[in-house]
Amino acid sequence: MNWIIHLLGGVLLAAALCLCIKRYRSKEIFFQMVMWFFAANLIDIDHLLATPIYDPMRCSLNLHPLHSWYMTPLYIAMLFIARTRFLASGISLHRGLDGLP
Repeated sequence: MNWIIHLLGGVLLAAALCLCIKRYRSKEIFFQMVMWFFAANLIDIDHLLATPIYDPMRCSLNLHPLHSWYMTPLYIAMLFIARTRFLASGISLHRGLDGLP
């Protein structure tokens, strides 16, 4: 049940953030932005390397390769590149949600 709240929270927060940015009011750009935020959830693919794949009592930060602190400089650098800004924002949002209890 906890994973449903986690995924739903990520979707709702991403959509709310996209709505708050007034510059992206055109439907096409808004849709692209939301899709990049949702694509950021693909970093959870590294959960397939863990046993068990999902453990509700485990914090994935610094346990899985794509959730490690070694990847943080890459995600920060992606924020400064226009083409990857939305993806990096989504990953940051995702990692922030992973840090919640």
